[in-house]
Amino acid sequence: MSQVIDTAGVRQACLEIAKAETSRDYDKALKVANKLIRNYRKETYAFKCKLIALIQLEQLSEALDLIKKTPEGQMGNVSFEKAYILYRRNENDAALEELAKANQEEVGVIELKAQLFYRLERFEEARDLLRKLIREHSDDFDDQRLANLIAVEAQLQAAGVSSDPQTSAAETYEALFNVACHQIEHGKYTEAVKSLDKAYVLCKQALTEEGLLEDEIDEELATILVQKGFALQLLGKPEEALKIYVGVQEKNPTDPNAKTTLFNNLPTTRAEPNLADARKKLKAATQVDKSKLSKRQQRTLLFNQALISLLSNQREPCRRTLEELQAKYGAVNEAVLLETALLVRQKDIQGALATLGRAEQDVTAKLLKIQILINSGASKEALEALKDLPEEIRYAPAIAALVSNLNLAKNQASDAAAYVEKAAAYWAGKDAEKANLLLKKVATLATTSGDHDKAVTSLEKIYAANPEDTTVLCRLIKAYGAINSPKAQELITKLNPSVDDSELNPTELEENDWIIYGQRYKKKEGGKKDEFVDTEIVTGKLKKRNRKRKIILPKNYDPNVQPDPERWIPKQERAAYKKRLNKKFKDQHIGRGTQGAASGAASDRIDYSKNSPATHKSPQPTSPAAPEGPRQKGPVGQANKKKKPTKKGRH
Repeated sequence: MSQVIDTAGVRQACLEIAKAETSRDYDKALKVANKLIRNYRKETYAFKCKLIALIQLEQLSEALDLIKKTPEGQMGNVSFEKAYILYRRNENDAALEELAKANQEEVGVIELKAQLFYRLERFEEARDLLRKLIREHSDDFDDQRLANLIAVEAQLQAAGVSSDPQTSAAETYEALFNVACHQIEHGKYTEAVKSLDKAYVLCKQALTEEGLLEDEIDEELATILVQKGFALQLLGKPEEALKIYVGVQEKNPTDPNAKTTLFNNLPTTRAEPNLADARKKLKAATQVDKSKLSKRQQRTLLFNQALISLLSNQREPCRRTLEELQAKYGAVNEAVLLETALLVRQKDIQGALATLGRAEQDVTAKLLKIQILINSGASKEALEALKDLPEEIRYAPAIAALVSNLNLAKNQASDAAAYVEKAAAYWAGKDAEKANLLLKKVATLATTSGDHDKAVTSLEKIYAANPEDTTVLCRLIKAYGAINSPKAQELITKLNPSVDDSELNPTELEENDWIIYGQRYKKKEGGKKDEFVDTEIVTGKLKKRNRKRKIILPKNYDPNVQPDPERWIPKQERAAYKKRLNKKFKDQHIGRGTQGAASGAASDRIDYSKNSPATHKSPQPTSPAAPEGPRQKGPVGQANKKKKPTKKGRH
């Protein structure tokens, strides 16, 4: 017998699923879908609802198992859903194969395909798909598609493909962030900082309106701040970048991209980076989920790891990291240069030159080869290698000075001067500053070799371009003097112009003290006059001077109380002073003084106001005070005792 379908029950279940989807209550939707599947095994809609609910609940493994267990006839075509699950599981190639089975004209299929192309770094194909979507379709996700398109354009610019995204239409913080990334790749760092500041404000405002927690908002802002720090580093402001990085690090972001960029860039902001700290930060960066990073970021991490090992003189780890780098990403030019530096440290010059031959022969590789040859003493080969440089680099003032010094080391002064003259002629009509620098070098070489005529010619060209340069004028006078030219006297007159001394008064000059003692002692006009004259000193009537120092009164000062009249008398001479004797030495004055004199304690008890019986009636003449006895000057010193001979050690 066929199963009787409860139409009302199915309709009610479908309404509940629709309500759950509207309220984003996917747990309830999953329960209703399971109930439908139990009651109606052939209902295709129930299986599809359960699959969507599992995907929304991030139960990707259960969703994939449901697709595998359920026959295709009961679920229908779920190629898009399966491709999305594989995309979320970072199985990009399998997702792209599965997506090929879906309808290629659906908007969701085109968007997912563009996302897969972006992740697989097939940026041009992703750009074409996104442009098609923006051109042919419009809905609530247009801003998000525009942000993705700008991100693709930024990656193309980084890969060397010129692109011009629609930056004027960027209104969301995601789009502005991607605009800043494109500006950084284009070298517009100041504009990038401005775009990131706008993105920061919009992001904070939008997420606050959505009701997100502060931690969630900080997590989203961390990516913007880290990118701003990177732009400030490129602008030559490492202190500001370091301040931003430290602030982000304190909040400990969990986003892999922001975390990796932070740990990778943080050690580079310090003037003298700590290798141990840099190694620690780089190790933390390599432990982040690399599936969220682009191939370019992963390659940069490996290269920095090899560089830290080289700077730490860990040659074997550096070699292993370079091998891993080349095995994963091929012959990277930076890796070849780093391997060359490693071989130079190992004193393998021939191996370093052979390795350098595998690198792209750009300016960096050629300059590195020249440096290796010079350091190894092969100056002849270095001069030959310099000829392969572009003219703009070959005739630069620094390179010209290098060639000049190499020729002088070989006692070839004429070749040195000829090369510098050629370089000066190259910059004559292009860069006046570089041309003048090279002409000064020509004049120096000519003066050293005794060719003063050539020195005069070079200095005259510089002086004609900059007649205010006193240094050049002095050198030109000296060169004219070497060839006995009368122009030297003319230039001396220009350097030291004549002064009309008819208006000078010698007497006035002699009377001015500031000429003798310097400008410091010159009397200023309108200054203070002498506070007194000689007559006041003679008469003793000086004018009352204004007290400059502020009077500081005591804290307990009372103007109504008369001050102590004895305040300037020493303390021991005041009337209220009472001498205190130490009880320990109360008998120290006994037996002191001349023979027959009363001791201190006894004399204090004698009353001198009463006359003694033997006192004469007539007044006695006063006599001078008896001189102090020897004992009054201090205690008698003990006789010097003979010192006992010190014990000597046994021989």
